[in-house]
Amino acid sequence: MNLSTLSVTDWCELVGAAGAVLGAIGYMVRLYLRSNFVTKDDLGKHRHELDSLGKRTGALEAQSAGLATSADVNKVLLAIERADGDRKALAEKIAGVEKVLVRIEKPLDLMQEHLLRSNA
Repeated sequence: MNLSTLSVTDWCELVGAAGAVLGAIGYMVRLYLRSNFVTKDDLGKHRHELDSLGKRTGALEAQSAGLATSADVNKVLLAIERADGDRKALAEKIAGVEKVLVRIEKPLDLMQEHLLRSNA
């Protein structure tokens, strides 16, 4: 088929077929876009839902503004670690005092017995 030898009716049929194909492609694109975008009518129907969603989002943002940040949480964790270190140091000191008390318990018992016998 040579394009230069086509008659006018053949050209009209060819242009008509191309137009039909382009029209079908255009219609499919329109359907695709309609399914992905909101029409003005749909937007009007759902406007109150969008407004309430905006209000809820604003309330959540206001609540989250008062929450502790990661820096605040890190400060608390550091304070807890320092307190734990202080507790461990105090436990070591108490263990040292306990060893001393065990060593002087026997002499103190003997002194108390002596004092009780001498006063009796």
